[in-house]
Amino acid sequence: MQDSIVQPLVLILNQANTLLLNTVLADDQQQVVHAILAEATHLRDLVITLSELTLERVQQVFDFEARQRLTNIIGYAEMLLEEPERVSQKQARLLAEIRQAGRQLARTIMQQE
Repeated sequence: MQDSIVQPLVLILNQANTLLLNTVLADDQQQVVHAILAEATHLRDLVITLSELTLERVQQVFDFEARQRLTNIIGYAEMLLEEPERVSQKQARLLAEIRQAGRQLARTIMQQE
């Protein structure tokens, strides 16, 4: 379970960092990308913390936390994508990758149930 969760999570973190470091964002857009980073970082930390628990307990705790965080990540990416005139092609690509990784991770979690 952990590898199927870590890979899309790393992609989300990397792409969000790329957005912040390598593109020009308006202040409100920066705040949203920082929120994506915060949610993804929380999930990463949760995966690390839960790695020492039993699989059943991990699923109980992680399912709830992950659903909430992933809903936020996907929603933030979609919010920024809804204003195509405010994002460059590079930013749109990175945001689409974040949204896709979030959706992939959500599907993985739902399949674990």
